[in-house]
Amino acid sequence: VMSSVCPVAGNKTLWKRGISGTALAFDGYFSKVTLPKDKAPAVRDQLTLAAWVALGAYPWNDAGIVHQSAGEPIRREDYKRGYSDPYVYRPWIMEGYLLGVDPYGRPIFKANGKQIGGGELGPMDTVGKGDVLPTYRWTHLAATYGEGRMSLYVNGQLHASGAMTGPIAVPDRDVLIGLNGDAQRVSDPVSHSRFAADNNMPLVYGIEGLIDEVMIFNRVLTADEIRESFREFCPPEEELTRPDLERRVLP
Repeated sequence: VMSSVCPVAGNKTLWKRGISGTALAFDGYFSKVTLPKDKAPAVRDQLTLAAWVALGAYPWNDAGIVHQSAGEPIRREDYKRGYSDPYVYRPWIMEGYLLGVDPYGRPIFKANGKQIGGGELGPMDTVGKGDVLPTYRWTHLAATYGEGRMSLYVNGQLHASGAMTGPIAVPDRDVLIGLNGDAQRVSDPVSHSRFAADNNMPLVYGIEGLIDEVMIFNRVLTADEIRESFREFCPPEEELTRPDLERRVLP
């Protein structure tokens, strides 16, 4: 993989100051890096994903930082069962694997149709500040699959874990960084009229922010190795809180 040429797509290619050297800025709609599927790591029953990310905003729905996945849009009936019924957010069920962020800023790891991190939210549920990734701050994420478990780490610390076995069924897709490969509906439509579900058409979106030091291993890294990976590139606090990312300014 080290010798592979990965195309960078989008309206602009913006190289920014990264956690180590340079990072790539993603606009959330068109920017992506593609590793062709014939050059992708041979994944079977073990996998580790890792990346540094500085979010400028949370995505429209579940979005992949790095993934090799495929998924159908959630049906309109699963978003709005009639305009008078309560709204429920349900995670996107996908084939393959995905390390990413949900629409509320919670880190997520999907593999073989199962997910850790995030989860369903009912109309009266709230998301705690400690459960979400901050915006405009560098965060290290890592996920492992194998040896009977799938685990998700934030800044070198275990964030979520669950039992999981079996080989990973990887779809016939490229590995993508920063953008989803399939369209999905927006998680929280503004309109609550009876036309809202029909107007919430699926679209392709991704990560808005900076991504750096993406790593894919076809083995399970230990907790100590993940902590070391975090420490290896972790800068001083003042640099963590000052990513090279222009802030949004309202008119």
